[in-house]
Amino acid sequence: MTVTPIAALSESLPPSERVVFQGESVLIGQVRCPPTAAHFRNCGKARTFCIVFPRGAVIIRRPNQPPLIEDPSVVTFYNRAEEYERFELSPEGDRCDWFAYDVDVVRDAIRQFDPAAADDERNPLRLVSSRSSSDVFRRQRLLFERVRNDRAADPLYVEEMAIDLLDRVVGDAYAARPHSGISPRRACELADAARRLVALGYARPLGLRQIADRLDTSVFHLCRVFRSVHGTTIHRHRTQLRIRHALECLANPAADLAQLAFDLGFSTHSHFTAAFKREFGATPSLVRAAVAAQPRR
Repeated sequence: MTVTPIAALSESLPPSERVVFQGESVLIGQVRCPPTAAHFRNCGKARTFCIVFPRGAVIIRRPNQPPLIEDPSVVTFYNRAEEYERFELSPEGDRCDWFAYDVDVVRDAIRQFDPAAADDERNPLRLVSSRSSSDVFRRQRLLFERVRNDRAADPLYVEEMAIDLLDRVVGDAYAARPHSGISPRRACELADAARRLVALGYARPLGLRQIADRLDTSVFHLCRVFRSVHGTTIHRHRTQLRIRHALECLANPAADLAQLAFDLGFSTHSHFTAAFKREFGATPSLVRAAVAAQPRR
């Protein structure tokens, strides 16, 4: 018998986690778990088949897998009953939004890319993580804010948009080059070490030389390896973290955009606005207006 996300969450969730939408085939929830929580590290097993959009930065360890940095630049994948542990990276702990699906929905989403995985009812998600595109990140955040603030949101609309989100995420993940095929293990370790430094200091003017010196490597080697492993530059990665944090701050209608730009490390308000528009296709003020227009509880 197919196990639905609803049945999979029949047990009570920890205090740091809650469901914000429950449909027939889709669940949407959030995690807000500080490092001081008793269950922060030993979080047990995933209760659903889900994709996770981090808001903060945390290290995830799964059996027989290298450590994974979850930060706002990626989307991660979990099969139901998959074991994992959390380790502190950012002082704010684990902050993420998750979208869980009936296993049949997941299998259909990956069938065109990996038929063998689609036939596996227990572990269809053989992906671990993938970079999250700006379009997907924006769609996810707007949908999450809508269901979090509007109990009357049309379930048909929400489930349809959530399934479309899964389709986009899976398509992007399978289209990306697998890291293991383009770099040795040491290159992956070096690139992820750089991501750790950036995750903890993305609002500071941390330079390439500083990062390379702290990682005991050359600037040239650092740039080449980071691009080969993560498919982007360190500068672009840092800008994405800044802009995606800004999107969360815009949920506050009183946020001062000039001060926000300064706090995130941008030299000027106009620089911030231009970077934000390149990322999301609209200015911060327009996006803030769109977020404010979402129904509120």
